[in-house]
Amino acid sequence: CGVIPIAKDVGLCSTLIRDNYSGFIIKNHTSDVLKQIENILEKLIQNPSEMVTLSRNARDSIMNNILDWKIITEKIIESTING
Repeated sequence: CGVIPIAKDVGLCSTLIRDNYSGFIIKNHTSDVLKQIENILEKLIQNPSEMVTLSRNARDSIMNNILDWKIITEKIIESTING
């Protein structure tokens, strides 16, 4: 654990990952996905302390939220109903 997720804004990714807090969400409507990823990686390389903070936040978010299957199930149902 402690990996900083970088994910596209699909499915439940934006529910599980808080952008710039516990990982990064790549905006789907942007055609330059690789440039977004490059900018994120450059930001992390230039700011090692932020990398540590994001890593810790990612781990804490998963440990505190993903294990609560009731919340996850509700989010899946909500996402399915609302599209």
